This record gives sequence, C-alpha cells and structure tokens, in this order.
Amino acid sequence: MKPWLRKSGCAAAIATVAGFGSTAALAQGLPSKIQILVPVAAGGPNDAVARMMAERLRSKMGIAVIVENRTGANGLIAANALLQAPPDGQTVLLMSQGLVTISPHLLKMPFDPLQDLTPIAGLATTDVGFCIANKVPADNLRDFVRYARQVPNPVTFGAAGVGNVTHLLLERLKEAAQIKYTLVVYKGIAPSLQDVAGGHIDGSVCALVTAAPLFKAGRLKVIGLFGDRRSRVFPDVPTLAEQGYPVTDASWYGVFGPPNMPRDVVNPLFNVIKAVVSEEEMVREMAKVAFAPWIQEPAELARIMREESARWGRLIRDNNIKVE
Repeated sequence: MKPWLRKSGCAAAIATVAGFGSTAALAQGLPSKIQILVPVAAGGPNDAVARMMAERLRSKMGIAVIVENRTGANGLIAANALLQAPPDGQTVLLMSQGLVTISPHLLKMPFDPLQDLTPIAGLATTDVGFCIANKVPADNLRDFVRYARQVPNPVTFGAAGVGNVTHLLLERLKEAAQIKYTLVVYKGIAPSLQDVAGGHIDGSVCALVTAAPLFKAGRLKVIGLFGDRRSRVFPDVPTLAEQGYPVTDASWYGVFGPPNMPRDVVNPLFNVIKAVVSEEEMVREMAKVAFAPWIQEPAELARIMREESARWGRLIRDNNIKVE
C-alpha cells in the first residue's frame, strides 16, 4: 500500500466523538466563529461535505460556522482570500489537491502552496472510477487493455480539462497498462460521461457520484476504481490495482489555513475536524456523495502534499503536459 493512501482515513477513523473526549474539551482553543471557504459553486459533492461539517460544528460545538463559495480562477480566488486572512483559525479553505499539488507545475502561481498554506487536516477521498462505453467488448480492465492494444487507432478517453486530476489519472493508467489513447477534453466530467454513454468516446475518468445514474441504468460500464480501496456505494467494482494495474492515486480533499498559523490554533481545529468527520452518521452522509473519511494530521498532510507534488510534477514534465 502506498504510504500517502494508508487507510487511516476510513476504517480506522470511524469512531464517535466520545472517543476524542468531551465536547467541551474539544471546543477549547477553537474560535467562536469559522468561515469555510469553498472554491467551487454550491451544490457539488465537495460543497456538500463542507456543509455537512459546518452543520456538525454548529450543532455539536456551538461554533458559528458559515460556508462561503468563492469560485473562479481554478481556485485561486478562494486561495487568495485565505492568504489575506489572519492566522487565527477563523478562516479556513476546503479544497481538493489540484491547487496544491498539480497547478504549481502547470501555471504561474502567485504563491507557493507548499510553503504558504498551513495544512490543518486531510479530510476525505472521493470515489473515482474508470468508465467505458457499452460498445467496447470488455467487462474488466484486463479485457479493456487487450482491446486497446488490438484496435488500429488509439482508444479515446475523456477528461475534464488538460492537466487536471482526471487527465493525470488517465496518464497514470496509460503508463501502468502500456496503452495509447487520444485525449478528448470536456468542460466537466458530466458531458464526458454522456459521450461515453452515447458511444462517442471509449472511456473516461468518472466521479462515481456523477456516473451512478448512467451506471445503474446500464448505459455505461465502470470497470475499475482509482485509489487503494473499493467504494462503499459500489463495493463490487474492483480497484485498478486489484486487477494488476497499480494506479493507487486518489482524489482527496483537505482543510487548510492561512500562512504561519501557530500550532495552538491548528491542533484544536484538527482535533474537532477529526472527531466530526469520524462520526458514523457523517461517514454515512459522506458515502451518499461518494466520499470517505481520510483523516490526516497536519504534519502527515504536509508530507503527502510534498511527495504527491513531486510525483505529479515528474508526470507532467515527462509527458510534456501544458495548459494553454
């Protein structure tokens, strides 16, 4: 198992708040109000998780919590708002790894995410699968790889933009399976899945929460999951690694603070996030939007960020991936 995807965030994290001490003890050292910045529009799965967490912080800890969606510029608007906030714990940012470990290798960034953000907690991973069209004569990854190697032209894969995590996961699969493919770029996962369902492209990376209706309706096939665990929602779908293709990278989300947050501000925030996200009710609610707990302490999250940034950087350079 890859160290950056150890399973401390799922089975090991499922405990009640009581396991971390009393509510009063957890609330010590926390600010009386918290603003959670989310760099995407309201209504998506990661926004939903932010609101789940906010509701529990309000109801169980008595903290005034608001979720504010600061969209635009690939997350830079939300990040900029965070960077200008005082390091007192009242403003945090919930976001995926893209801005932290991928964007710096593709864009000119006005800050260094590895240096200027304060890691507070690894929060969750989301179920990401590999979907193929029904027209493709394969029901598992080995059969698909055999098919991809036999057809005269490269298979066609959809991704939600050049250089984002959906594209890079396809590059990982290409390397592991030793196949060629033609990238078809979409503005999001949903339109790419419609083209998979329509048989216009051969496959795509898919967020399971988005692919679920098409999958259940039998309009496309999900033949493998990225990461090192199966989905709680679709437990019968094996991982890519189980099928002999060790692509254990996952799509994850974390909570970050402004630069130079002191430990006595970071640690209480981590403890309460750990307690809230580990509640069985929260775990069930997260599973409905294809998320699973992925609790990582601040120092561990910082290590994961450094190692993953180095790996994505090598992949981007080796494949000459550029954003125009």
